[in-house]
Amino acid sequence: MIRSRLLLSAACGLALALAACGPSVAPHPETPAAKPAKRGPIDQAIAALQDGKEKDAARELARILKKNPNDGEALLLRNSIERDPAALLPGESYPYVVRSGDTMMSIAERYLGSALKFYALARYNHIAVPSSLVAGQLLRVPSAALRPKPVVVAPPPEKAEEAPKPEPKSKKKATPAAAPAPTPGAPAAPAAAAHNPALAARMRGAGLAALAQGNVARAVVLLSHAAALDPANPLIQRDLARAQRIQSTVQAKH
Repeated sequence: MIRSRLLLSAACGLALALAACGPSVAPHPETPAAKPAKRGPIDQAIAALQDGKEKDAARELARILKKNPNDGEALLLRNSIERDPAALLPGESYPYVVRSGDTMMSIAERYLGSALKFYALARYNHIAVPSSLVAGQLLRVPSAALRPKPVVVAPPPEKAEEAPKPEPKSKKKATPAAAPAPTPGAPAAPAAAAHNPALAARMRGAGLAALAQGNVARAVVLLSHAAALDPANPLIQRDLARAQRIQSTVQAKH
């Protein structure tokens, strides 16, 4: 009995010794979490302006300009805070409807040539927090790229007059009476035309478009043709009289 206990005790001791001599496995260290990239001073100033925090941005810009007074980006952002936005963004402005995905910086880069003009553009539109921009919002952007293209109304093509048929040789051609000389400065009277209200309406539209573009002489000619095609139309008569008055005023000044 004692011998069996001694043998069992020796076996347990041997097993413990072998376990102690085996290779030890070190615990796997945890991977540290990636730290967010640290913003530079100019990025901090931009972030502050996006949230409408002018004082915070001004402090960051002052630190930048103290180290480098000629830093162009910092100077541009400081001017966007301190100067009149209408002076920074001169010229005629045009409407722009904010689309999905637009930001004040992307609009400034697209139409003003620099994303850093975003805060000047926000102040131009009386927006205190540029990051609050939403789709469908209406802005005024001083950029010629948004100027609407003028609509040019081309006059309708005039019908080609049919060539007169030759008279039989047996008949003598009547000598046409001499036409009276036109009065200097007055538009030539349109030839007699068949009654055609539809064509007259198109000629009136072309005449009004020419008048709007400052081409008074062409407007008078087109409206005269329209009046000949539809002489009973009071609107055409009114527009023709107005165009003739403008033409007379212009000629009197010259």
